[in-house]
Amino acid sequence: MQLRFLSTFLLLSLFSISTLHAQTGPQLYLIPFPEDTEVQSRNGAFSIFGNNTDSDQAIDIFYLWSDARGKLDKLNLPQIHLGYELHTLLIDSPSNVIPDALYNYNLGLSYEFGEIFTNWDLALTAGIGTANDGHFSNLQSYYGMGTLMLNYHLSPTQQVSVGVSFDGNRDIFPDVPLPFIQYYHFVSPQFQYVLGFYNQLNWKPNEQFQIKGGAGIMLGGQVIGADVRASYFPTKNFELFLNFDNSTEGFFQNNQGRTRLFYMYNIAGGGFAWNITKKIQFEAGAGFAFGQQFATGFDFRNLNTVVRPDDNVAVFLNLHADF
Repeated sequence: MQLRFLSTFLLLSLFSISTLHAQTGPQLYLIPFPEDTEVQSRNGAFSIFGNNTDSDQAIDIFYLWSDARGKLDKLNLPQIHLGYELHTLLIDSPSNVIPDALYNYNLGLSYEFGEIFTNWDLALTAGIGTANDGHFSNLQSYYGMGTLMLNYHLSPTQQVSVGVSFDGNRDIFPDVPLPFIQYYHFVSPQFQYVLGFYNQLNWKPNEQFQIKGGAGIMLGGQVIGADVRASYFPTKNFELFLNFDNSTEGFFQNNQGRTRLFYMYNIAGGGFAWNITKKIQFEAGAGFAFGQQFATGFDFRNLNTVVRPDDNVAVFLNLHADF
């Protein structure tokens, strides 16, 4: 019981920073549900308005996302988790080389086989999605996802996960399953970290301050990424934060085979989070978007930039709810 509790607390702390396919990829299994929670819902949007491209064309960008995951305990299927993600990118620009809208929708499930040997457990995730430019009839835009992982509990505070992960819309090597290994260490309630293909830490020296950061190879659709969030809590239910997020997401184009259109950006900024109730949190803030580009190619190794929006202000709103 102590082993399961500490592992749950460790993974929940370390994987609280959002990554692409966080609700339908490997994290569908790895992120434990908070106590008394059957369903988690995360919704948000950011916008970059009044922008121009490097060719002096106007461009406005509006990004909407929604994801949720649930467990099936009430159906006597506690070993199964289900999740979905909906990403919609709306683009207002006279450019004829990028579409007006891009979509990335996917569904996933995880199955926990349980302990197969002493201190060893096995889990599987699988899913399907489509990432397209508005042509949902494009069969080339549909992709599969899957992960097989083996977890070894070294001690009540340490765990190693090894496995292989496949994602047909991964930004690099989308056609190749990639192996991974991760080491998790719960040093104390104030400090935890992960080492491996993806490296992450969570440090909360006191009740007022917290730093979460990560960089490296992610297990979801985006392989190389980095994010960080520094928080100050003036009260228990109110948070002020500074954050940085970088993202790369691919979308299949109609009649272009396996060639995709990628949207890349970095946003550095800050905002506030307010716990409206114990189960509902509202976030709002603003930042500076830079390094944006739309580029085409098979994957991240060989891209051809087609539109490069200028650096500009971004604003965002998020709503998180547990049930």
